[in-house]
Amino acid sequence: DLVEIFYTTLDNGWDEFTFYCDADYEECLDDVTDLSYDEKLLAEMNNFVHPYNSYSTIKTLYDDTGEITIQVDRLYSDEEVVQIDKDIEILMNDNLNEYMSLKEKIRTMHDVIIKNTKYDEEKANTNNSIYDSARINGVLYDHYAICSGYTDTMAVILDKLGVKNFKVASDVHVWNAVYLDNKWYHLDLTWDDPITSSGRDVLVDTYFLIDDVELYKLDIETKEREHSFNRDIYLEFGK
Repeated sequence: DLVEIFYTTLDNGWDEFTFYCDADYEECLDDVTDLSYDEKLLAEMNNFVHPYNSYSTIKTLYDDTGEITIQVDRLYSDEEVVQIDKDIEILMNDNLNEYMSLKEKIRTMHDVIIKNTKYDEEKANTNNSIYDSARINGVLYDHYAICSGYTDTMAVILDKLGVKNFKVASDVHVWNAVYLDNKWYHLDLTWDDPITSSGRDVLVDTYFLIDDVELYKLDIETKEREHSFNRDIYLEFGK
């Protein structure tokens, strides 16, 4: 129930939510404390909410009376959401048409993002960069991104296309899960925008809507294993 409260707060885009522990729930505050410090679990929750509602930081305040307040500092401000949403609509209108199938629309936006974005090696290697590459802003305005920037941008586009999706994360990477033709697929724009020794821009579709078996094989072939995720959380892909 506590996990559901935290998730609902995020999923609804609330900046703050207050609730109270039931008097019969003696371990409530201890459990809230454990949950509030479980950074991995909270980060996993972020992957199932719309990017606009995901958090940058999340705090939990509580006292002995049983009052608990969740405070959320969202990753995207209201002002940013308005501008980003407008610019993504423009980008989609400029590149999509009514004659395309849903899969063609996803592929087109996959290609548009990659062609106009470079992987931000500096951010990935040092966590320092002049670009806002960890967010949608990096893709739209700086044209540099790391995996979270690619993934958030694609997630917003998929939502606008009416396609069920969420983000999948391993310990070192994040990408999109996409529900199409009654099946869940993996979509990884980061790995489809590879870094080359010559610096030449390359667009591939190796990780475009591939199933779980194919993803596993590719991970073995590359020996990177960046896509090794917790299947107890992302149940859509089974065990």
